[in-house]
Amino acid sequence: RATFCGPRPLGHPIREQILVQGAAPMQLMQARLTIEPSVAAEAARLATAEQAAYLAALARHGRRARTRPESEQLDAAFHRGIAEVTGNPILLGLLDYLAGVRRHAAWQREWELTYRRLGVSAFTERHSAQHEAIAAAISERDPDRAAAAMRAHLETISEAMRGAGLPGLGAQV
Repeated sequence: RATFCGPRPLGHPIREQILVQGAAPMQLMQARLTIEPSVAAEAARLATAEQAAYLAALARHGRRARTRPESEQLDAAFHRGIAEVTGNPILLGLLDYLAGVRRHAAWQREWELTYRRLGVSAFTERHSAQHEAIAAAISERDPDRAAAAMRAHLETISEAMRGAGLPGLGAQV
């Protein structure tokens, strides 16, 4: 109806594709840090023994990843598995959306630099140990520990990305 200059007003809806393309990696990490610890806590409250065993198995499989694509696939399955345990389609949809942002070319380029800097074996070991800690807290039905383990995991990733010296990653999380 009209042409406007300046930043988009707060709260004004934007199309998903623009959101995905315009999101900086640290903005994605901020969103994940806001949402995923709560999802892990909810999973700890609700997980059946079978679901907890499934998450533990996913964490173990992640330890065997030898390439970045394999690691990312198993990582996505683990994080999605946690959301599935909640049985909440809204949470699952939000995490699927965030996972989709991680498949965007800008994220992939910057993550590849971080992954190379960390080294495959060092990254896999630390990442897997953190996933195992999250799975253990969920298995033990400890929401506070599950949330704290997820937060520590995501903060490790944020710090690794900042340490890679990538442009646009200096934002606070």
